[in-house]
Formats: sequence, structure tokens, C-alpha cells
Amino acid sequence: MKIGTRVRLTDGSYGMIIENGGIKSGGNLVDGCIYEVMATGMKLPTDYYPCNASSTHWNDTILRNIATDKLVFVESRFIRELSKEVPFLTAVKAYREGKTIKNVWGLTERVYSPSKSCGMCGFNLTDNHNLAINALEILEGKWYVEVPNE
Repeated sequence: MKIGTRVRLTDGSYGMIIENGGIKSGGNLVDGCIYEVMATGMKLPTDYYPCNASSTHWNDTILRNIATDKLVFVESRFIRELSKEVPFLTAVKAYREGKTIKNVWGLTERVYSPSKSCGMCGFNLTDNHNLAINALEILEGKWYVEVPNE
């Protein structure tokens, strides 16, 4: 996976967090956040499996939480790449088709999930907190169509 790739963590991902100049257990890091790949090919101990010479489980990737700037070490097998950035109109068309879209603008990430119960899916563009889209998101934000869980 390339440095700078935007990713999410999948179920079962345990890792370590760099905080206050030290490393601490991160536990299960599935938090819905978007991360950026900072380094790969590492061999750092996990906190879920005891570190020993015969261990086959190692944290091998360093990620940066784009919202908080915190760094985490995780196993690459728990990383799922996000879809590539798409133009705003492509994202809106995907939303209209019933797909979840995301906007990353500065440190803000907003998720727009079409209501499964609405008869006209995509009629209103409000995020998961029922906030309407704003002009700065459209003009300055980066848009993604969420990749379904496999």
C-alpha cells in the first residue's frame, strides 16, 4: 500500500498508539475514522499477541488519524483502502443511487448515508447528524464513495 493512501480499519484490528512521547496499547481501533498510511514494512510488536521471537503477528504499518493527527501501529491485514477521491457530482450521483458518500474538508469528515426508508433516495443531502451540506464542503472538500464491506 502506498504512503498517503486513505484507509479504514476493519474488525479485529488491534494496535498501539503513540501518545505523549510514548507508546501505549490502542486496543481494538475500529472507530470509523479515516487514516492515512505513513509508513509500511515495519516490524513492531502487537499488544494483542505477546511479543516473542516465534510470533507471526506484528504491527507493520503506521497510520495517522486525519481528524486527530494521532499515530497508530497496526497489522496491514486489518487495513481496507478507501475509494479514490471523486468529483462532487460523481459523489452526488452515487448518493442518489443509494450509496454512502463521505466528505473530508480540513479536519472534518462528514458522512452522508441515504435513508433506506425514503421513497426518493437522495432527495435531501444531509449527513448522519441531520446537518445539510454546505458550500465550503462542495467547493473545498474531497469526496469519496464508500466501499462496501466485503
